[in-house]
Amino acid sequence: MMEHPGSRNEKASHRALRRGISILAGAALTTVSSLSLYILTSPPITAGATTGATCSTTTLGTGLWHTLAVDYNGALWGWGDNGDMELGTGSATFGSATSVLISGFPTGVAAVSGGYNHSLAVTVDGSVWAWGSNAFGQLGNGPSASGPSPTQVKGLSGASAIAGAFWHSLAIASGAVYWWGEIDRNGGAYAATRSWTPTLVPLPAAAVAVAGSEGFSIALLSDGTVWAWGYNNNGELGNATLTDSMTPVQVTGLSGIVGISAGGQFGEHSMAVDSNGNVWSWGSNGAGQLGDGTTTNRSAPVRVVGPGGSTALTNIVSVAAGSGHSLALDYLGSVWAWGSNGNGDLGNTSISLSGGSTTPNRVMGAGGTGSLSKIVSIAAGDSHSMALKADGTVWGWGSEQYGQLGNGVIGTASYVPYSQTPTQVQGSAGVGFLTQVAQANVCPPAPAGATVPGTASQVSATPGDGRATVTWAAATSSGGSAITGYVVTASPGNATWLVGPSATSGVIPGLTSDCKTTYTFTVAARNAVGMGAQPSVSNSVLPSGHPPNPPSRVVILIQGLGSSLSANDLYNPRPT
Repeated sequence: MMEHPGSRNEKASHRALRRGISILAGAALTTVSSLSLYILTSPPITAGATTGATCSTTTLGTGLWHTLAVDYNGALWGWGDNGDMELGTGSATFGSATSVLISGFPTGVAAVSGGYNHSLAVTVDGSVWAWGSNAFGQLGNGPSASGPSPTQVKGLSGASAIAGAFWHSLAIASGAVYWWGEIDRNGGAYAATRSWTPTLVPLPAAAVAVAGSEGFSIALLSDGTVWAWGYNNNGELGNATLTDSMTPVQVTGLSGIVGISAGGQFGEHSMAVDSNGNVWSWGSNGAGQLGDGTTTNRSAPVRVVGPGGSTALTNIVSVAAGSGHSLALDYLGSVWAWGSNGNGDLGNTSISLSGGSTTPNRVMGAGGTGSLSKIVSIAAGDSHSMALKADGTVWGWGSEQYGQLGNGVIGTASYVPYSQTPTQVQGSAGVGFLTQVAQANVCPPAPAGATVPGTASQVSATPGDGRATVTWAAATSSGGSAITGYVVTASPGNATWLVGPSATSGVIPGLTSDCKTTYTFTVAARNAVGMGAQPSVSNSVLPSGHPPNPPSRVVILIQGLGSSLSANDLYNPRPT
């Protein structure tokens, strides 16, 4: 634990906002993305499993200074800032340095997101819930007082994704995007634009992901394009202009996009990852948060460079935009960070706190030993970062002033402790550690009369170095509910992987390469009802050698509409 005096005035200025003082401030983020790769499910998925066992969703989210996580039982946990009741505990406190249970939902929680000083959740039944500050309508329940505990957002049903922005909120329901709250509190063109209840955003196609920051929002559509609207002073809309637009405009030059994120804290910027594993960014770049090796703002997307700026960053499966820093998760479960490092935001002790980095650096392991590994999901707040491991534990680094790392450390209004390397989130009241945070959780409601999908057939496997390529024929029917993915099961071990809904092949990593262990594979389609039968067994294969470097092209697939697959639907580490 360290203290960074340089952050004190910045933190004090945000607290001043709560006293009604108008000060320029930035935005929090949480991306609800729609990218699907491989994820080792725990516990393993079984044939005939019902809703709650076969779909994945966003289960790790951050607000500006607080963090949220969903466990395998659909229970929601939170820690960090609680000055506006962001933790839903019924009363305001400075913060919580350990995880607390957030209750009051009618069913299990499916997805979470945090804004500046409010929180959002989608439950299994597709309803949206909000709590925390409602000063600008960000809770979506009309002009009421702040919410000490979760209250249902009016007029929304069948929701599949949410995003908490600065003073506004976003949701996707049946492919349509809705917003509520206030777009801009800094006196810009849209300072008077406020909606107390969900308002439809006109978009040319169905949306699969949304993200927002202060004064602007972005949406990923089912055709792989990205659209943006709102404030554009620093190129936030990515359309090669600096012209504000409350009507969505297409982000220039992007196609085949599978994941998005937006953030800002005096540095609004956006990120996108494409189906080839490349990362693109645009907007403010004063701290190098765009990762292009410069500090020049960009009004159109630029490609994030690789370590040291010599090559492009590749093999990325999800991204998270913080305030002045950015994160990317690669195919092998490593996390990369760049931008501001004033509170240890980048998770690497070799990087100057005052200088930061304009190019990606690998996040270190706990205590600065090795590299952080086996990560399946990432999230970023103002100046803290969070990562979910395949074993269900959560790790964080950066500022811990309000307890947002959940490791038992908390500061004061004038004392800003921080951690430069990942530390583990503790359990309730500091007892043990938080575990069983979900990678695979719940599905949206299934249509009436729907059944599990038909069978996937013609399963075949080809061996590789520490892996196997498995192919299959698509399911014979959807069962009346959109297919949300395919479950590949390896034997021996019965480890299961989730692969995207349009896939008919997948490279399954992390297999034992001891020259004697052979594998067979089965494949089953899944939907909101459950998982279909898997009668077809592949041929037997013997993996050889050691897992090679990541392939040059990463297979990432956009989810089918109606699914709650999200950015944490990936698997990188070896199964054990």
